[in-house]
Amino acid sequence: MAVRADVRVPSRIARLVADAIPAEADAAQVGLVGPGGSGSAEVLAEIAERLRARGSAVYRLTGRRLERGDELGAVADLLDTLEVSPDTLSERQAREALLGLLTEGGAALVVDEAQWLDPGSLRVVVGVAERADEHGVSVVVAHRPASGDAEIAALDGALSRARPLLWLAPLDDVDVAERAALVLGSTVDPALVETLHEQSAGVQAFVDQLALAWSSGGRPAADAGVLGPAVVEAVRAEVDQLAPTARTVLAAPSHLTIR
Repeated sequence: MAVRADVRVPSRIARLVADAIPAEADAAQVGLVGPGGSGSAEVLAEIAERLRARGSAVYRLTGRRLERGDELGAVADLLDTLEVSPDTLSERQAREALLGLLTEGGAALVVDEAQWLDPGSLRVVVGVAERADEHGVSVVVAHRPASGDAEIAALDGALSRARPLLWLAPLDDVDVAERAALVLGSTVDPALVETLHEQSAGVQAFVDQLALAWSSGGRPAADAGVLGPAVVEAVRAEVDQLAPTARTVLAAPSHLTIR
């Protein structure tokens, strides 16, 4: 859930953007890694704004879990001006076309949820990232942790040549306080901040949802600490996206039945 557009950028996101796109860099290759709900979409949106302010055109790709079977679908959508039918588009053609598109004018490619790109599009992004420095283009990619995925590992290797990957760590108590204040539009009581931090484990999306669930007219509710149905369903949605083995491991110690 995004912070309202009429408030300033949270300090944590501003720090991440400053680390990702240094003022002195002409082009940047950046890898962002964080679990679901860690705020990658907001960080990428701010990075895109910074790149546009520097005069770069920005092209966006987003991986979609239910479209992973559409081979080269994500890249074909981006390159819909190609004089090649998507049905006959090879990975090499897509990679070269995308590099050409980005190189013209020093544009930037910003990718979110890379772990859900269709395999062909993911390999194209890896190929672009491996050649980005020599072409003078920016490539910024966010994905969830994907241990054991060779193509994501290759992507991380390409993006971390110049600088380490940026980890979207859980919010600390200071960031939780700021986040809750921005969501609610008012200063948050320290006791509520402590409860939010404990119950959310610092996951940005859950901080937002819990803060709203526990407020009434911008004021903390008397039953703060109780998880409402909306929050429970949001957690369930994240759990349902885990691999079967990960869900089993999660369910075992909690004694919960996860559908």
